[in-house]
Amino acid sequence: MFIEFANYQRDVKGLQRSTLIEYTKSLTDFQTWFLDNIPGCRWNNVTLTVVNGYVADLSQRKIEPATIRARVSAIRTYSKWQYMTQQRSEDWARYAQTPKLRQKTMQIADLDVVRAYLQAVPTDADDRRLKAITALMLTTGLRISEALAVKTSDIDKAKKRIHIVGKGLKERYVYYQADTAAYLNKMLGRCSGLLFAGWTARDCRESMYQHLRAQGRGYHPHMLRHLFATTMIDEGVDLHTLADLLGHTTIKTTEKYLHTSSTRASQATAQGAPRLTA
Repeated sequence: MFIEFANYQRDVKGLQRSTLIEYTKSLTDFQTWFLDNIPGCRWNNVTLTVVNGYVADLSQRKIEPATIRARVSAIRTYSKWQYMTQQRSEDWARYAQTPKLRQKTMQIADLDVVRAYLQAVPTDADDRRLKAITALMLTTGLRISEALAVKTSDIDKAKKRIHIVGKGLKERYVYYQADTAAYLNKMLGRCSGLLFAGWTARDCRESMYQHLRAQGRGYHPHMLRHLFATTMIDEGVDLHTLADLLGHTTIKTTEKYLHTSSTRASQATAQGAPRLTA
């Protein structure tokens, strides 16, 4: 039923297959709910009140707020598409209610731990590959999916930059330093095509969790992106530049790193600032 909608989101908006699958699951769940609970309700007459009733029911069933928000996001996207394609005369789900999320503390890798891992002698070929992608993500802020998609043809050695096609097929450049290039050459040797051919995001996450650990806990790739962003802010990089490097559509997404950086500054002051008494 949602084929035309999914094709538009894929071909025009550039959404990934995994996102489209989740959208379809969410829309199917909502459709099942209103068919069972709202007599005569169909997609051509569903209203904001119906959506809010669905959200209230999910909350009563103790569904996680993040899950509810994801489902509402799918419904809003479908509503907007129906309005845009003139299937409906209004964007009926635009103002749907969503539960507030509990603020989670952002997990950031410890730079000293990551450096120590990168400087350790590789144990085998897989460890070389993990060290290479760890170094790449640490120094460029790439998402794991973006790092795995890098080809040698994307790399401009003269300008020390990499052409990236990110979320929503948004293109940008990220830049690297000479020591990053030297490290990747050392770990990967001469190669052509995909730098990390045959490796999936799951492979990377599992390998990183196993080999890159601190205080008994494994790291995951996105922690390196967080570390890149907070370090850049600590070094005085402005938010607009950082947003471009990270591939953020809106600077509001980047602003979350301001809070994290100020938290780190507060902790550092508490631990290391001079005391008035011995």
